Amino acid sequence: MDLQVEHLYLRTDGLIRVMNILAGLNDENVHSFKKLESIVSTIKVRLDQLASVMEAKKSSINEAENLCEKLDYYQQYLEHLKSFSADLPDVPVDHFNEIESEKVSAEVSPCPQSWSQTLGTPLGARSNLKSVQHEEQQEENDCFIPHVSVQEVDSLHKYMRGRLTADSINSLVNVINSALMKKYTILKQKKSSLKNSEKDMHLDWKTLERNANIGAGQFYFTAEDIMALEGYKLDKNAYNIIVILRHTKRLKEMRFQSKLLYILT
Repeated sequence: MDLQVEHLYLRTDGLIRVMNILAGLNDENVHSFKKLESIVSTIKVRLDQLASVMEAKKSSINEAENLCEKLDYYQQYLEHLKSFSADLPDVPVDHFNEIESEKVSAEVSPCPQSWSQTLGTPLGARSNLKSVQHEEQQEENDCFIPHVSVQEVDSLHKYMRGRLTADSINSLVNVINSALMKKYTILKQKKSSLKNSEKDMHLDWKTLERNANIGAGQFYFTAEDIMALEGYKLDKNAYNIIVILRHTKRLKEMRFQSKLLYILT
């Protein structure tokens, strides 16, 4: 469409130049040429108006594309919640009014004390994206999610990251990595050396791997794994972080029956 408008502009300018030439050659037709020139000028004004309308439509199209991206993000988030909506407790409406009236200081839920005890890392030291402990874990096995860098967080859409920071995202990554390390340590051991509770988990994991066709070398976890191994139930903020981990190509989702599996990529 832009090329067509530009072509019409060029043709209009050419007509004006031709009319000026003809007007100089034949004085008797000056009035007719002037009238034609007025018509052509009117057409040019209309073309200017058409170009303005097209620019406005371009802006609307860009806004629509941004809106589509936001809708895709919220659709992904709703998919996360579908599997867990049945477990949500009934909460009175007054409770939500009380929550809205409170001033929230941060978007991520406070880290349970067990996080620092499990990982053996002080909460204040979690800003170190390449800690010695994580490097040792990565050398031992591949079931490890790399930390998100500050640059990656800054490159995310504002509606996706909200007030999340690299530290708050990586605090959940630490918990997931700890659960993965425990899970695959159990899976590598012989059944005879496991406790009864570990034997049950071992059987459930092996059965799920077989039925869901989890290939060799693929590592995964579920929300139930995080609860069983770390004692932490994934909440709204945790699912927001998981969406970011998917967006940054650290995880992918696979639904099998009623379970939602997060597979490391």
